[in-house]
Amino acid sequence: MEQEALLSWVQLLPEELIAKVIEQAAECNLASLCLLRNCNRQFRNIIDRFLLSKLEELDARSFRDRSKSCVYSVEKVHSLKSFLQKCVHIIKLELTRVFYAVDDTLLGQIANSCSQLKVLDLSYCYHITDKGISSVLTLSSLQVLTIRSCPNITSKAFQLCSELYYPENLTTLNIEWCPNLSYPVMSYLIKFRGLKCLSLRGCESVSDDCFRAIAHSETVPCLQYLDIRFCMIGDAGLMVIARLFRQLDKLLLGSKTHNLWPCGNWTLNGASEVATILPWCKIIYS
Repeated sequence: MEQEALLSWVQLLPEELIAKVIEQAAECNLASLCLLRNCNRQFRNIIDRFLLSKLEELDARSFRDRSKSCVYSVEKVHSLKSFLQKCVHIIKLELTRVFYAVDDTLLGQIANSCSQLKVLDLSYCYHITDKGISSVLTLSSLQVLTIRSCPNITSKAFQLCSELYYPENLTTLNIEWCPNLSYPVMSYLIKFRGLKCLSLRGCESVSDDCFRAIAHSETVPCLQYLDIRFCMIGDAGLMVIARLFRQLDKLLLGSKTHNLWPCGNWTLNGASEVATILPWCKIIYS
């Protein structure tokens, strides 16, 4: 009876007052917030809205608050697009497990709604095209972008960005196993001035021509990490890399003794020449 009386009394409280109580509880600890959430439907709805406003990470089908103490199912949200509209503070977004629902329209929504986004993973999102990638590259806060196994992505995704603007804070770009990434791609990527880590792993259309096109460039990003495993890079491409990217700390090449996949056209002599030009660079064969 006492609990029923308490619940009846709670239901009479104005939402503004409940919201203040919730905010105070959140400052103490999230365990208190979870207990309050179980009081009644009104508390639960208000607390869920509060958590959405504070949400910083969304991983596939679940989203969680910064302390990772509370997990809720995204499937309860009516629409992923409308859900993202509410996530104004989100900084990390991984959409790998909902790859089938991700398209250019959703990426446009992310570009418009998630202005604080720093990390975006679009692995296996096979519906997205160059237009969608161009949209998310307009996010000035974006620091890490992963595009893996996206067959519709070509060099044009980065062309518009390099001509009109470039993501100043983008430091890590992973473009992996994208078979249609073609020849001019490096001509566009060298305009991303803040880029420090670049992975082109498994992009078979990336060859020496991609690097020959930038051989005489006067300004290039200060790359520290470059992964060209399973690209069709030969010794000529390696020489361009060694001469242009003088701050390179790690260079990843596909091991020719442990892989059945084509590992490139480079030779051990070419790799040794890179080691001579960049003695501080660690060459990793894997």
